[in-house]
Amino acid sequence: MSTVADLTRFAVALANGKPLAAAGVQAMREPLAELYGAPIWGAGAMLYADNGNDHFVYGHDGANVPSINASVRLDPSSGDGIVVLSTGPAVFALEVGYEWDPWRHGKPDFLQTGRALGSALLPLVVGLVLLLASAFARGLSSHGRGSHRREP
Repeated sequence: MSTVADLTRFAVALANGKPLAAAGVQAMREPLAELYGAPIWGAGAMLYADNGNDHFVYGHDGANVPSINASVRLDPSSGDGIVVLSTGPAVFALEVGYEWDPWRHGKPDFLQTGRALGSALLPLVVGLVLLLASAFARGLSSHGRGSHRREP
């Protein structure tokens, strides 16, 4: 449990290298795991977006679906950050968090990229199925016409 004020103090302390040793904070900000070839995890932190200064916006999101969710993002280059806690809509804080990255840096974070790929997958699969069904139907139709011809 936390308040926005307490979580903000914690985020500021992390950005300033406290309460962890500098090596611990550095490990949080360095890529340690990837998804689809893109770095997304540091040591316990998510790496949301490359901020263009050889650093990643980092932090963590969390939720107790359906009613409580949080998003904390820190930009080590500028010292900027965002803390969002919300109740109500299942992912409101997360959506505010992943909208902050492109607003701040002009680059989407990995959550937006994953969401875009996910929303494009169903139309892609449906389109491919329709194309294959159409091609199959045309093949049957042309095959059927040719097989019923009689020579005079």
